[in-house]
Formats: sequence, structure tokens, C-alpha cells
Amino acid sequence: SFVTRRPAADVYNYAPVGSIADIQRCFVFRIGIEGEAAALAARDHDPEGLRRIRDAIAALDQVIADAALGVEEDIAFHRSVAEATGNRFFAATLAAIQSQVSVGITLNRNLSLIQPRDRLLRGQEEYRAVLDAIAARDEAGAREAMRSHIENARKRVFEGG
Repeated sequence: SFVTRRPAADVYNYAPVGSIADIQRCFVFRIGIEGEAAALAARDHDPEGLRRIRDAIAALDQVIADAALGVEEDIAFHRSVAEATGNRFFAATLAAIQSQVSVGITLNRNLSLIQPRDRLLRGQEEYRAVLDAIAARDEAGAREAMRSHIENARKRVFEGG
């Protein structure tokens, strides 16, 4: 047997979000994947990876100052954590589900803009908890901080938390 051509690039794409249940499932999937990515980033990051996470949080701080939506900045934060693992499969997985993730993040951030400012600031505190644990090389803390952040984002969307 031999391969005569490479599969199309879109063979790696996930099905689009088609329902509220899909958005819920995507959050749950991300909790597992991104929690482990944060733990590995804590263990394996280099100074450049840590700098990119800090830069992503600074961009999110600016989003709040500008009262902007910040979907791309939010995605960039999660991508920077995945890249800080040094394992390309985490970043590739996030890239493959970016359109699905974007739906949940867009919904969450739109709802946050019409809520009290405290809701946005809680999200920023969660990002900082992830960063602090990664910087301290606290694998368990980074895993829990990222899992908690994504679960809290899910609750903010579906339970008004």
C-alpha cells in the first residue's frame, strides 16, 4: 500500500457548533485539554513562552480598558498557554477547534459586556491565576486554575455566574 496524495487540510476540522449542547460539550472538552496544557506549560515553559502568556494577559487588560469584545485576545491567551507546553499537538488541537471555541468565547464576552464590570474582572483574575501557577512551575495549580477558568466561563454563559 502507498499513499498517492495527502488528505485535504479540512479533514482535520471538527464539525461546526450546531446547538447549545455543542457549546456545552466544547467547554467540557476544553477543560480536559487545556487543563493538561496548563500543567505541561508550568512544567516545560521557557522564558519566551512565559512572556507570550504575559503579553496575552496585557492585551486582555487593554480590552477591558477599551470596553472592547476581545475574542481574538482571549483566544490568543489560550493559544499562548498551549504553545508554552512545547508540545505542538496542544496548539494544533486548539487551532483545529478555534471556530468552535470562538462561539463560546464570543457568547461569554458579549454577555460580559452587558453585565457589571465585576464579571470581566473575575475573568482577568482567573487568567492571572493561570499565569501565576505556570510561572511558579506549579503543575497541579496551573491545571486547576485553567480548568476552573473554563468551567467558570461555562457557568457565566449558561448559569449567569
